[in-house]
Formats: sequence, structure tokens, C-alpha cells
Amino acid sequence: MLYNKKKCFKMFEKLKNLLKIVNFQGTIVLKDGTEVILDGDLEVGVKVSVIIPDNNEPVDLPDGEYTLDDDSTMVVGDGVIVDIIPVKDDEPETDETETENQEETPETPETPDTEDVSVEERLSVLEQKIADLESLLVIKDEHSKLKDEHSKLRNEFSALIEKLENKPGATKVSTNQPLVKLSVVDKKYMAIKSHKK
Repeated sequence: MLYNKKKCFKMFEKLKNLLKIVNFQGTIVLKDGTEVILDGDLEVGVKVSVIIPDNNEPVDLPDGEYTLDDDSTMVVGDGVIVDIIPVKDDEPETDETETENQEETPETPETPDTEDVSVEERLSVLEQKIADLESLLVIKDEHSKLKDEHSKLRNEFSALIEKLENKPGATKVSTNQPLVKLSVVDKKYMAIKSHKK
């Protein structure tokens, strides 16, 4: 089973929402030395801002093309990265020594299948962990609801006991008495315990 980028992104978004992770915010430096703040990784669609010396709060980076440290170009529109243009390499010059070195070293076959399998296994494990976390959240919510219901029932029970005790001729009901049948040994233990007080 191969995982495409869309499925991985959806799974990451689910995990991020589940864990309530805030987007990564980092900085990059432009070729001219200007420090730019990114609301995510350096990719298309990420909000870009800059801090102006007079104003300590970030302001959207003006529309335009900006050269990065690696000489690639970032195109910004409406404060968002619209495009990233990589550096165009000219024909690389090759030395005779490089060509000789390439001929001497045997090419090792690439093993993308092994990488894919390990990525698939990792994604599968992550999916399972996400499912486990979701089920834990459901259990936590159910536990909280049951705890609230228990508290409500306890209050109703206390109110009912108080109401019964206030009736003429009623005897006081002790809530400290066990609600289960005690064995003979337990009864003797309770009797001894009550005499010690």
C-alpha cells in the first residue's frame, strides 16, 4: 500500500488537530539580510511577515520577488508565498577526475522499495497511534460524563435521604453502612472495629 502526499498530509492534519499543535513559526534570512517570519515551512501558501524596526509587531511582507540565501527566489502576494523559484544551474563543468572516479566506483542499485516499506510501516504505526489517541479521548470524555452523572446521582440521593429523615417518626439513615452483605468474618471485624471507637 503506497501512501501519497495527500493522504500523508490529511493524516498529519488529523494528528495536528487531535493534539492541538500550533503551526510551526520560524524565520529565514533573505539575501539582503532581512529577517522574514514564516507561519510554517518554506512552501507555497504559507503566510510571510516581517518586523519593521519602528513597529515590534509583524507586518505582511509586501508583494514582490525576494532572493533567499541559496539564491532561489520567493514570490509573495497578499502576504503569502505564491511561488518558490529554484536556482537555475548552468551546465555543470565536469573534471576528468570526476569522470574517472564515477567510472571506478560501481553504482549501487537504489532501493526505493525498502524506503517505501519503512515509510509505509512508519505511517501505519502513526495511523494506529492516532486511532489509539482518538479512542483514549473518547474514553476520557465518557469517564468525565460518568463522573458528572455519579456526582449528580449522589447529590439526588443525599437530598432524598435528608427529605426522608425530616419526616415525623423517621429514623436517621446512616450512609456509612455497607450496601453489600457482609460475611460472618466481616461482621465480626466490623463489630470489633466499632467497639474500639
